[in-house]
Amino acid sequence: MRTHDHNRAEECRQPGEDPDHCGFIAWNHRLSTTVIVMDPLPSEIVHDAIDALLAVVAKSAEDLKAFHDAVARARIAPLPPFPRTTVLTTERIIDDLKRVEEELREVLVALGISGGPSTA
Repeated sequence: MRTHDHNRAEECRQPGEDPDHCGFIAWNHRLSTTVIVMDPLPSEIVHDAIDALLAVVAKSAEDLKAFHDAVARARIAPLPPFPRTTVLTTERIIDDLKRVEEELREVLVALGISGGPSTA
């Protein structure tokens, strides 16, 4: 049995069972969804993973757009004191988003899709 922290997925295997034909349960805490699949074929696993990624990317895009709009409006107003730790947090967020963009590009390459998001 394995547990992945990023989506709390569990795979269940019996001794001697074909690893390509095993049921799994995935819980995505961000979207509050549970996916239960029994005896998936390898292509089904890939499609389920892509569907889950698409859902998270869509929700993240909405959240990032809302954050962008809020910060853009805040730039117009006089800024309150901005703690140094918040500046460090913004730098960390930028690095994290760059890493996510690189990993999304890896998924595109694995799917045989060229192009993708532009680098900014």
